[in-house]
Amino acid sequence: MRSYLKSKGFFNDDPRWKDVYSFLNNIEEINHENFDKIFGNNMSDLKRCVNDSFIIEDFSLFTTIKEIFDSQIANTKGEVNKYIPQLARQNSDKFGMSFCSIDGQRINLGDFDNPFSIQSISSVINYGIAVEGEGLENVHKYVGKEPSGSGISSVSLTTEHKPYNPIENIGAILTCSLIERELRYSSEKFDKVLSWWKRLSGGLKPGYNIATYLSEKEVGDSSRYLSYFLQSEKLYPENTNIDQNLDLFFK
Repeated sequence: MRSYLKSKGFFNDDPRWKDVYSFLNNIEEINHENFDKIFGNNMSDLKRCVNDSFIIEDFSLFTTIKEIFDSQIANTKGEVNKYIPQLARQNSDKFGMSFCSIDGQRINLGDFDNPFSIQSISSVINYGIAVEGEGLENVHKYVGKEPSGSGISSVSLTTEHKPYNPIENIGAILTCSLIERELRYSSEKFDKVLSWWKRLSGGLKPGYNIATYLSEKEVGDSSRYLSYFLQSEKLYPENTNIDQNLDLFFK
């Protein structure tokens, strides 16, 4: 039964199936007497497994991501980030890929269980958190939603005098100032951000690497420049503490 659930894309660390796996690990066989005890809270999902009614009907045949993985594993042209010391120490041979459907069906390939720093991917989530709290219209009073055509650390502004988007560094720094604006300290805001990541991860707690944070902070002069530029152009929301905001950005 365990192998059957895994073939459908459901693993033992999935919060929805955790109790089922726990029961299965402690019984020798499934019978009429223990069936309800094992699957009682998961009966509807079990029926969907049997009827192949999840978003990916036959998960065992879902090979697209495996094909992508196999086509890219030999690509060794890239280099690790040399600008941030902690990232420069990473093993460039590590390569992993994970996929999760909207129904929670998962595939993990390669070095998927090696922790890594998400870096600027966090800006996408931060943008979503800001929109959830402030509303789309208010967020875009401060930051645009178009590509800048420049590098991620560019200082360019739109004709409306705001960063082009929430993903490039200058827009990401400004977007951080829109997260949980009623909270004063970056530590409080960071706790809120982590709680969002936990929710988005289905209850699995994300990691946080203090060494990478300190490394980012130690070489973060370009980010400090962008932060002070935003302040000099009066682009921050009122009462923004730019030191606290930049600390949240580094975290």
